[in-house]
Amino acid sequence: MSFETWKQIIEKAQTEFKIAHLDFNNWGEPTLNKDLPRMAAYCKEHGIHFRISTNLQRTDGLDAVLANGADLIWASCSGWSQETYGKTHEGDFNKLRDNMVWLAEKKRSLNSRTQLIIRWHRYRHNCDEEKEARKFARQHGFAFEAHVAWYLPIQKLLTGPADETAKLLLVPIGEGLDAVKDLPRPKTCPEYSSVHVDANRQAKLCCLTYNLNVGDFLENDIETLDAARQKHPFCTPCMEANALEYLAKTHPKLLWMAAKNATSTDVRLRLLFEILVDTTLRLGRRIPIPYYIKSRIGMAVKHRL
Repeated sequence: MSFETWKQIIEKAQTEFKIAHLDFNNWGEPTLNKDLPRMAAYCKEHGIHFRISTNLQRTDGLDAVLANGADLIWASCSGWSQETYGKTHEGDFNKLRDNMVWLAEKKRSLNSRTQLIIRWHRYRHNCDEEKEARKFARQHGFAFEAHVAWYLPIQKLLTGPADETAKLLLVPIGEGLDAVKDLPRPKTCPEYSSVHVDANRQAKLCCLTYNLNVGDFLENDIETLDAARQKHPFCTPCMEANALEYLAKTHPKLLWMAAKNATSTDVRLRLLFEILVDTTLRLGRRIPIPYYIKSRIGMAVKHRL
């Protein structure tokens, strides 16, 4: 996407709703866009909070992201060796690790306040390497955000077929969906509170899919796009399956499954602690905590474990 098209999208969005924050991620790699420095500078000039998620196979534009005050940069990681990392990520693990060191040093040299986070995707095969990744994070000034890995896009989660990656999940798809189908669910999908636009200007149904569109963002007003999202035929089976609860993986049922399948004592204990926190929050409540609130509480806990 060119800077000019991106700017048109931002300007239109600002006339239709308040931008709480802008994320450069979701089914794409922001460092591939040569205009990322201009976009970062525009965000700073117009007071737009923005965040970046990257696989850190390259660092193009990230110095500008740091200099222009991004709220945070996530570095996505699912292993601490090439053998483990390569099962669930494409790319070179050594390049990722070297670029994380570069990012930490660049942050210090620029005196940037951007928060750096390693976003660790927990699978069965990488539990034994999480402790080493946490040690690296402490040494280089990264926060460490671990979560039980998702399986996307959403239509693949619900309709299959499962692939080799699915076999590595700590919470098996079938068992997990069975466990959440009768749990309380929000009346309205929380995904309706955010807007996702791809490199071709297409507004997406939600962040959980890359190929379900509801219209050209620049050619349709937000009311039309929202109506199209809420009427989309895929939303009904997703809500009926309580798929968001499965993906959030903050319910004790799912965390217990993950803990049983974890292959290291350290990860198992961390997951059991998350169960304790979630259960404590539920005690004395007649109304279950909604998925999206639990997600945020769970994420805050994971930052501090």
